[in-house]
Amino acid sequence: MGVNLVDARAAAAPQSLTPDRPVAIRDSSGQIFLLLELASQPCANCRFGTVTHTLWSAPTGHAERMNWCSSCFNAATERCELSDAEYYRLTRLRDRFLAERQIECWSAARLAIDAMQRRGFP
Repeated sequence: MGVNLVDARAAAAPQSLTPDRPVAIRDSSGQIFLLLELASQPCANCRFGTVTHTLWSAPTGHAERMNWCSSCFNAATERCELSDAEYYRLTRLRDRFLAERQIECWSAARLAIDAMQRRGFP
């Protein structure tokens, strides 16, 4: 039983994302990452934009924090270790991911978050 990954831009009628529904990105090597956390705050660098903070993890537990500003485009990515709570969330999302027949898979974190925000998620 395999998961059918769909390029989210090409999906005819994508289902609404909910906080418990897996949000996935695929990097250039084909590695899948699932969104574990999403937060935002005013940018301290330019004071005009909003910094989006995200935590993504591969199903294996390889995790990265990705942050970027909507105005000055100040961005950073760093590898990190998952806390117990984050690892628990990953296992729940991984199980949901494996149970789904079709998952929207974005080519970049910002595209995935922008789509979520257009659908009403902060």
